[in-house]
Amino acid sequence: MIVYAPSYAGLVQALKIKKIDELKVVTSNVSINLFCEKFNIKCHYFERMIANDRKQYKESLAKMDLIAKDYSSENFLFCFYSRDILGLYLMYKLVETNTVTFYNKDFIYEKSDWRKLFFNLKFIKDLIFLKSITKLPISVFKQNESKVFFGISPKKLELKFNINVNIEGEILKINQEKIFKNVNINADSIIFVDQGNSIFDVPDSIIALLKSYDKRVFVKQHPNFNLSNSKLNEFELIDKNIPIELLITDQTILIGITSTILFDNDINCEKVSLINKVNWKESYTKNKLLSLIKATNSIKILD
Repeated sequence: MIVYAPSYAGLVQALKIKKIDELKVVTSNVSINLFCEKFNIKCHYFERMIANDRKQYKESLAKMDLIAKDYSSENFLFCFYSRDILGLYLMYKLVETNTVTFYNKDFIYEKSDWRKLFFNLKFIKDLIFLKSITKLPISVFKQNESKVFFGISPKKLELKFNINVNIEGEILKINQEKIFKNVNINADSIIFVDQGNSIFDVPDSIIALLKSYDKRVFVKQHPNFNLSNSKLNEFELIDKNIPIELLITDQTILIGITSTILFDNDINCEKVSLINKVNWKESYTKNKLLSLIKATNSIKILD
């Protein structure tokens, strides 16, 4: 199986389906490429394509066409519906000669009516341009009160692509064991999953909370962001290029804010969210994510 993984969510999902030595990764994510190199995972890495204008976008689509031509009669997996329009274009090209499976790992965002966005003329022009050049059924989704982004409705992707995925719990455990033995972490450690500070600030009170535990505390830095609070350097840092899902045992205490791993039903350790203990930059995102956390039965919220 080949997974197209612009982010770690898709890579981790693939590691629940195939053993490391049976998997191939296609990615433009430098961190994922480094992880694959470290653990001898087959990887087709290509430079992330920058498309800031229409000429660059056309050039990027042409490069995606060339990548798609490298594959025929293969089984692909992808796990996203938003933001990476070039990647979605690649999936539509690959399905012409390959079997492509979609298994959504994105949060579900509210769809926006693009007709109400005429106050942002550039955005509307970009939407019309992308629809015309990619021929994809692109929609607009609401990220927060002021931001929107492009994607394709999960329902449309489910109609276009295969959605049958066979997940075996033992496969993930086999992959976890292979990675875990190469990392110096106690099975019963506390791991704080840092998300950076793009949507909230992490106060010093959280540092004090982590120090209050009587177990080893590790910090897993987000691969794409700096640490949210420099004082997190006082703890033991985990290699940020290794997916956190591969470093967890049933005895682990996992602490985060709204990290996607807290929502992963295949991870059975104790999960704690500090969503009410960080300083949010706007309320819309917090309220949406808080409602998702409350809807689960496996995440404890510290007030």
